[in-house]
Amino acid sequence: MKWLLVFMFHCCFNIVFSLQFFINTKHHFRTGIDDCLLYMAVFFTIAGFTLITDFSSPKLVLLLSIPVLIFGAWRYFDRFVAVLAFLCLLTYVFLLASGFAWEN
Repeated sequence: MKWLLVFMFHCCFNIVFSLQFFINTKHHFRTGIDDCLLYMAVFFTIAGFTLITDFSSPKLVLLLSIPVLIFGAWRYFDRFVAVLAFLCLLTYVFLLASGFAWEN
């Protein structure tokens, strides 16, 4: 399981590097390729966080995902990622307010 976690974060860093390369050298900002790479990087990061928590704590996954989504929305001006960050925050607040307990 640890090799999969390392693979997820390795993919995330490579995709973010590729994203910066496409934006800075190829001038592909807001053309679609940068959105695809951003979504893949966010997916791999959140999947890595899910593997760290071993699927046992959705509140922790949401809490760790919010800064990643906010950074992606702020850095790349992406509305979809901003909506995901907002929904993540609302879900976290709802789970916190309802006293959600993950049953094993």
